[in-house]
This record gives sequence, structure tokens and C-alpha cells, in this order.
Amino acid sequence: MTTVKPLLYYVNGSIPSWRVQMALFEKNVDFDQIRLKVMSHPKETRTPEFLAINHRGKTPVLVDGETRINESIAILHYIEDYLGPARPLLPPLTERSNRARVLARIQETENLHIAYDNLEDAHFEAANAGHVLSQETRAALVQMVYEELDFWEKYASEADYIAYSDFTLADAAFFPFLGYMLRRGFEWQDSRWPHLKRYYEKVWERDCAQRAQPEGWNGRGRVNVFKGTRGGAQPIYEQHERPEAAR
Repeated sequence: MTTVKPLLYYVNGSIPSWRVQMALFEKNVDFDQIRLKVMSHPKETRTPEFLAINHRGKTPVLVDGETRINESIAILHYIEDYLGPARPLLPPLTERSNRARVLARIQETENLHIAYDNLEDAHFEAANAGHVLSQETRAALVQMVYEELDFWEKYASEADYIAYSDFTLADAAFFPFLGYMLRRGFEWQDSRWPHLKRYYEKVWERDCAQRAQPEGWNGRGRVNVFKGTRGGAQPIYEQHERPEAAR
């Protein structure tokens, strides 16, 4: 009897898709992928065929036999429960406090999600309106991201990984935010986030991080939402479409 592999619909550079890919690769799950493009017209996530799979028109979506599941955090838990059992990504049930911490950190990543999305949304909304986001507004939004990262600096100082002594679902949920922000112009302040920087470098050495790295992402991107520049130091005035990557 032929076994059908799990199938992941994903968007390249999408934080939610990236999370799921890291977990699948870490657990050595044999799966197939279909990449959908969202910077094309029409978006491939808005086709009738894909909307029949996820009516919200968003990735990731994991199809495993007769089971179909969307929403990245939900998919992470599904992967843990049903795929790659030889490599668990949660502490054992007997380690109640450790398991609770990992579960909490998975959910806490949404705080960074919100803080960063506010910055990127404001950046692209200003660009689409034909002007540059004011320095005062940008600085306030960047500060909110930095203050959220301060919490994660503390977490990174307390364990080998972001919540536990080993790589867990919390790392799969969190690490892509750092990778995405670095692509968008984030710069480390070694005196402020030394443990977080070391954490990033440690996770980057893992095979799952290397394999899940978005295709074509070598170095920084053209748009810097932290400084409001493109291609070096020029303000952004041209029309932009806000990508769905951080969604």
C-alpha cells in the first residue's frame, strides 16, 4: 500500500510557513511542498483551487491524508502529535513545568508578531500613500519591537534554547521572526541582546534552520523597515504592496 506524504502549501519567506518547515525538518518528516506566490497578480493563494483548501486564502496549510489543517501554531502542535514521533519537540509530560514554559513561549511569540507587524504595516501603508513614515512614528514603532525583544533576551539567557535545554516547538515558532527582521533591516545591539544574538547563531547552525531558510534570502533585503530606506540609504517613495510574509 502506497503511503501519501504530508503536503505543505507555503509562501517563500512567510514567517508562518517558515515555522512549520523548521518543525518538519527538525523531526525529519518526509513531506512534499507546493510553493504559492503572493506578489503576483492574481495571487496564487486567492485562486478558487486554493480557496477550496483554505477559505481564508492564507498559508501555511498542511494536508496529511484526509486531514487538512491551517494556522501555523496549530500545525506545529499537529506535527508534534502525529508526525516524526522519534524526535519530540516538547518536553515529556512528566516535566510539567518545562512543558508549560515551552507551551507559553510558543504563544508569546504572537506578542513579537504584533509589535513587528505594526512597524511593517505602517511602513508599507506610508509607501503606498506616496510618502515616508515620519521619523517620530517609526522610532516609536521600532522601540516597541525592541522592548519586546528585551523579554526574549532574558529568556535566551535562561536556557540553551528559548525555553528549554533542547530545540523545541518554541524555537520553531520564534526563530523565523529573528530571521525575517534581519532580512528587513534589524541590527543587533550586542550590549542589549547578547544572549539573543548567540541564540540566533546557535539555532542557525542547525540543519532545520538551514533547510528552512527562504529561497534566495542571502543577506539583507532591499527594504529596511527599521530605517525606512531601500537599496542603501534612499527613502522609499515608490509604490509597494505589503507582502504577506509576516502574517
